[in-house]
Amino acid sequence: METGMIQSGKMIIWTNKKHHISINPRKDDVVLADNLLGGTTAPACICRNCALVVVEYGKEQ
Repeated sequence: METGMIQSGKMIIWTNKKHHISINPRKDDVVLADNLLGGTTAPACICRNCALVVVEYGKEQ
């Protein structure tokens, strides 16, 4: 596993249903990182062998 982060210009959420127009979080969505004005990052680790990214949420950098 390699340590790093994921980045977005807006909000990063986990959801079990695709948002079609808006990315406003629904009741069961999990906000991983949120900074609508300045971009956002969330700590993450990547395994390039198994093609998985593990994201730690609740600790925006």
